[in-house]
Amino acid sequence: MILAASSSLLAVSSCYTSQEATTTPVVTGETMQIDGAEEKPVEYEDGGDGRTSVNPTYNGIIRDKSSTEGCEFVIEAKIDGKEMLLVPVHLRDEFKVDGKKVTFNYSMSRRPSKCTLGTPIILGTIK
Repeated sequence: MILAASSSLLAVSSCYTSQEATTTPVVTGETMQIDGAEEKPVEYEDGGDGRTSVNPTYNGIIRDKSSTEGCEFVIEAKIDGKEMLLVPVHLRDEFKVDGKKVTFNYSMSRRPSKCTLGTPIILGTIK
């Protein structure tokens, strides 16, 4: 009986899996710190729906990539010193102009894109 109880306890404890905690930005006053890294100024923007965002804002240029299979308009931007092509999941028609300069913030999209040129994103604000 003791052996059976020990086996049960061992089986239950071996099913436990640990999960890493996800990191969230720490906003203090007017700066934001992620994972103890360098503090960045916090930029608050109106999302057009009454919400505000604390995501960093980037500058970019809209590029028409409709000649590439599966692509439409992408945003060319420098993010953390690296040139990137970002594929917005939904881009309003007013921004579908090749060469248009924009200021925007975004979050990563889990939705796959047919456009393989860049990274799928969900725009927060764009102007």
